Amino acid sequence: YAQGVGMAYRGKSDEAITAFHNALKLAPTYASAFRERGIVQLDQGDYEKAATDLEQARTAGDNSGETAGNPKGTFSLAWTYYLLGRFDDTIALNRVALKISPKEEWIQFNPKGTFSLALALLASGQVDAAQTEYTNMMTATAIQVARVKSAGKEPPGTMWWAIDAGAIDLDALIRC
Repeated sequence: YAQGVGMAYRGKSDEAITAFHNALKLAPTYASAFRERGIVQLDQGDYEKAATDLEQARTAGDNSGETAGNPKGTFSLAWTYYLLGRFDDTIALNRVALKISPKEEWIQFNPKGTFSLALALLASGQVDAAQTEYTNMMTATAIQVARVKSAGKEPPGTMWWAIDAGAIDLDALIRC
């Protein structure tokens, strides 16, 4: 497993997949090995295999909001479903992630300029539901900014990053 993580970090995807495969021979239910192999396959553009591995990670016990909908990047099962055009699965899994981590606003709005619940709703044609999610997020953001400002502090940079990323995602959807 550690060899696979190291290979993936160095961009040696094929070697990483082999190492994760070997780790899973030794520990067939090792959720982290499934997850990391899925991430590498997603990065390679093999969305079907990535989805299978990420699903197996969850079956093996990885019920984290991160695997369901990763706040730090594009490597999650929800994003994989989005790339496969499985919008209903994307939406359902993001709702699961929200239940797991209800304060994680990135799930609703946007992690790293690539995915959001509102975007998936919009892409699936659920315009009213998407508008509701975006409106809820904008309201929550305004409340958070006001709260932080009233305490004499500045909002976190990640908030502005998420808003910018959300705009980038909408532009990308429009181009599609």
